[in-house]
Amino acid sequence: MLLGFSSFAQELKQSELSGDWRLLAEKNDVKMYVRFENCEIPGAPKPFDFIFFKLENTSNNSKQVDLQLGINYDQHCTGCNNDDLESFRRVSIPAGTTVFGDNTFTQETLNYLVKNYNGTDNYVFESITLNHFNIK
Repeated sequence: MLLGFSSFAQELKQSELSGDWRLLAEKNDVKMYVRFENCEIPGAPKPFDFIFFKLENTSNNSKQVDLQLGINYDQHCTGCNNDDLESFRRVSIPAGTTVFGDNTFTQETLNYLVKNYNGTDNYVFESITLNHFNIK
């Protein structure tokens, strides 16, 4: 049974993101927080920028969350098209618990790569957009 479906665009500009958790969306007893972090990765000469997210289930029932985050750059957007399957995330959250991503990457579905400084692209990160936030 589908408890909630949402297709919307909630945006946070790069200047609004920091290392602190920021509430991005709340629906059907699930809160979604995001934070930005520049991470050193062993073996990589330069760091990477990531968006990590945290999902808090405040209900007495387990939830399945489907979401899609768009990463907006000055020249394009990654994850803004419905057919961009790499940007979709499905996360199961037991009742009354919180799951979150961090720079240990043990929860690989709870992060989005924003910038790889080891690459050759010169795109400028501008904002994130929560395009889908579906709760079952």
